[in-house]
Amino acid sequence: MTHDFQSVRVLLRNPDSHSREIVTGTLANHGCRQIVTADHDGEVDHYLQADMIDLLICDADLGLREACDTVRHMRNRPAGDNSFALS
Repeated sequence: MTHDFQSVRVLLRNPDSHSREIVTGTLANHGCRQIVTADHDGEVDHYLQADMIDLLICDADLGLREACDTVRHMRNRPAGDNSFALS
């Protein structure tokens, strides 16, 4: 079974640059072509408000409150019914 992930828009929120590289490479190996990374909340807010994200991956090491706030923000946006979040 193969999947086409080329059109999936992924936002990766991870403070560790090495981890970001590993996750980005893994996603790319699985066919994801639209991967953006965010270093701070302002960037995350920009992408979420612009409805540019289908999949959010955030590191729980951000701090539980910050990670939960980011996931809550994604779920409460207009397109949030179809979004999927991993932590």
